[in-house]
Amino acid sequence: MPSSTRMERPVKLDCTISQLANEFSRELEALNYTFNTNRHRSRLQLKDGKRIMFPNDAGGRGQEGAKKWVRAKHRNGKIHEPALVASFVALSRRLRDEPIVFFDVGALYGYFSLVVKSLFPQSTAFAFEVNPNSYEALRKVVAANKHLGSPAVHCCNVGLSDHTRLSHPSSVRGLVLDEDTAGGETVVDLMRLDDFSRVTSFLPDLMKVDVEGYQARILPGAMDMIAAAKPTILMEFDAPQVLERFGLTNADIVRPLFDLGYSMLWTSDHRDGSLNKFEHLRLADLTTEHETNSLAVFVQAAD
Repeated sequence: MPSSTRMERPVKLDCTISQLANEFSRELEALNYTFNTNRHRSRLQLKDGKRIMFPNDAGGRGQEGAKKWVRAKHRNGKIHEPALVASFVALSRRLRDEPIVFFDVGALYGYFSLVVKSLFPQSTAFAFEVNPNSYEALRKVVAANKHLGSPAVHCCNVGLSDHTRLSHPSSVRGLVLDEDTAGGETVVDLMRLDDFSRVTSFLPDLMKVDVEGYQARILPGAMDMIAAAKPTILMEFDAPQVLERFGLTNADIVRPLFDLGYSMLWTSDHRDGSLNKFEHLRLADLTTEHETNSLAVFVQAAD
């Protein structure tokens, strides 16, 4: 684990929410990248970033393994979740030279951890991945990107939740954690992000959260940290059938962020990107229309 002096000063954005909406939308419309493959690896190059390497032998079983997953996401000239990539590009224009701390919550094979390292050269990135098999593949992908740092990303095989409990039998199937299943076949360490930050002395400036609904458990275990750091949070909203087991809606889950003074940008089109539009929404604006797989970005910025 790296040493830290980052408990003292989170990085702040100096802009309005309207400015950010325009910048995110503009970057999504103009997103520039190349992706190519050969028998050894796949390579992603963002216009404003350093190259990112995905070795073919990384392994993994989730989503058919790292090799198939990354190639499928870039089939026919596409890029994985363009609205999320564009958001990081837009933020990097404001914060590129800052020594930011990034938490990638639900990292899978480290795609967005490496996107951030590519765009923010001075960043310290933590990738949280609960699936042991995906975690081993994540480590191999990170090891192939030593040009981004040594290590490029700090990999953490833990399940983030609303409590801390070590060596807890759980069910981990692909992207989904279920810590409540009796006799779970996978032993995992569960941890609150509040406790992780307290123990490591790292506070995030940026967070990405994509955990198949488990933000319902993760956010309550991170609110002290979020209140202290006020990070920019990029979070995937989920459809009602995903959130059903928690008995909550996306609006329910993010209400505490609004209570902390956050503003929200939202796009329904984060996986295709053709609409090129981010909207500024308040909590009262959220309806059933927003209870769908989509992207919300929470920032501390003036209206």
